[in-house]
Amino acid sequence: MNKELLLTIISDHNLTLTDSSIKRLIELAEIPANWDGRNAEPMDEDSFRKLCHFLSTVKEPIPNDIGFFFNYEGSISINWMLGYRLVEICFEPEATYLYMTGYEDGIALPHKVFLTFKYINPEECIQHYKTKLELVSGILYKLESSVSKELVNLIAYDYGWGEHGDELEMNIDALHSFVNFITVLDDEPGKLILFMTQEGYIELILMDYNPRHEIEFTPEGLLFFMAPEYDLTEVSKENINNYVQIKQFLTGEIK
Repeated sequence: MNKELLLTIISDHNLTLTDSSIKRLIELAEIPANWDGRNAEPMDEDSFRKLCHFLSTVKEPIPNDIGFFFNYEGSISINWMLGYRLVEICFEPEATYLYMTGYEDGIALPHKVFLTFKYINPEECIQHYKTKLELVSGILYKLESSVSKELVNLIAYDYGWGEHGDELEMNIDALHSFVNFITVLDDEPGKLILFMTQEGYIELILMDYNPRHEIEFTPEGLLFFMAPEYDLTEVSKENINNYVQIKQFLTGEIK
């Protein structure tokens, strides 16, 4: 990045920042690659755009003590003090993560909650979804960024989210099945299409396979539909750990 691009992005988002914040961001934008002598990346443009989107969407004034940083991969983060607790938000490719003193790891934030986010109470906006968000946040890096974002945003869908008005929220037991599947998988799952059913279950279409197989994650485990006839392999939640490669589903259930 450079100063001109940074100022353009800030202007595009109609952001009003203090002189000290702009000065700090310009300093970061001008740090070259390999700034640590170990091939560290410069500040990432996409990450900075996510930051600006967040700051422009949140309704509250930006904290006076806000700090700006970026990590080895170039992802930018902000932090501020809340009493004796440090609050940090990191804008990674797969998700925007909230960190707070006392957390074991970051919690991914759905875009929906930006509108109600409060710097003085960061957790309030995710309270209803927190258990599910904690469940998935540790495996998002294993997915394509578009799939990770879709999963996090689907978690924040409330009852009646579809055209019929009676669609259920994401089922936490079905989500457990999905997380178990991704956790034990040694394969790169490749390109996926992810969506949620009316019952709140998760479905995947495996786009890198020809023909394209489908998986439905339920409270009991998963249903693997093998194309083109969509022959069914049903796997219980207890047996998901036996499947570390996609191709194993093509040979039937492993006991």
